[in-house]
Amino acid sequence: MRVFLALHPDEQSEKRLLGWIEDLKGEGVKGRGVNGESLHVTLAFLGEQSEQDIETVEKVLEKIPFSLQSFTPSGFGLFCNALVLKLDSSDEFQNYVRELRKSLKEAGIVFKDGPFQAHVTLFRGVKNRKEPIVQRLLEKNPAWINSAESMQFGMPGLYASELLPSGARYTLLFEKE
Repeated sequence: MRVFLALHPDEQSEKRLLGWIEDLKGEGVKGRGVNGESLHVTLAFLGEQSEQDIETVEKVLEKIPFSLQSFTPSGFGLFCNALVLKLDSSDEFQNYVRELRKSLKEAGIVFKDGPFQAHVTLFRGVKNRKEPIVQRLLEKNPAWINSAESMQFGMPGLYASELLPSGARYTLLFEKE
């Protein structure tokens, strides 16, 4: 099963993110806007894992202390064909992500570990990076980003990712209590 660990925004933050997606569509961003169920901050993408490994991941997730987090939007970026909203996060959160990834490796979970930047994917299928609206977003933040309030995210969860012709579908398998 293809899985990842992530945080989902609270209801108010989800509504704000969905509103921004609609605003960006109105400004001409082309691509598939992400739906509310798919909004998340990925902590670690684990890829294909066995049922036994998934149980191990749940144990690791449950073991590491976590406190609810808030993030401040800091700009936009492109990752593959996705337009993402970058988020500033606390040192405490960065330390949590490092500890989580280290603990997963120590437990024998094999995954590709790379640099971490907290972000939320807003659009998939943004194929033309040279579109004027995309270039403007990458070069200069809209005023609403600079004045945006912090957003709240919930507890870490383990999600299954199923790739469908219409896009990825995520299913919550386990959430830290």
